[in-house]
Amino acid sequence: MVTQANALLTAALKYAARGWRVFPCWWTENGRCACPSGAACTSPGKHPLTRHGVKDASTDTGQIRAWWGRWPPAHVAIATGAESRLVVIDLDRKPGKDGVASLNALGQVPVTLSARTGSGGLHLYFKHPGGRVPSTSSKVGLGIDVRADYGYVIAPPSGHISGGRYEW
Repeated sequence: MVTQANALLTAALKYAARGWRVFPCWWTENGRCACPSGAACTSPGKHPLTRHGVKDASTDTGQIRAWWGRWPPAHVAIATGAESRLVVIDLDRKPGKDGVASLNALGQVPVTLSARTGSGGLHLYFKHPGGRVPSTSSKVGLGIDVRADYGYVIAPPSGHISGGRYEW
């Protein structure tokens, strides 16, 4: 039987094998963040457990096993940017802030690896083009965030405060 904790570790190791640097983030339980701030947390299940956050991201399997050995339910974060060779377009799906509609209004969306977020949004994964690609929020269009240099995304099969899960 595969437990959710095993699935999270397995996913983190698979991402690392692809060259994507990963690190653990706090998880959610009982409708709140598991961090010390609990219900008052402003970023439930989406903030780093490690001291330096995205700067600690690694592909080292020993380090990854140690992190998930210490925090089995930790959500999996993938560092974006040149080192992971990733840019992720994060499309929110909220009333009045529909990133999918905004992106469609900009033109044809290329077919690429995608993940449904725990809140029903979408992450579109692209190969980093090289050079500098800044992470931005809603500068491309309403509900469209770019996760690139020094950014990160929560990845499948992590959970979400809504009770949903990130899925490929």
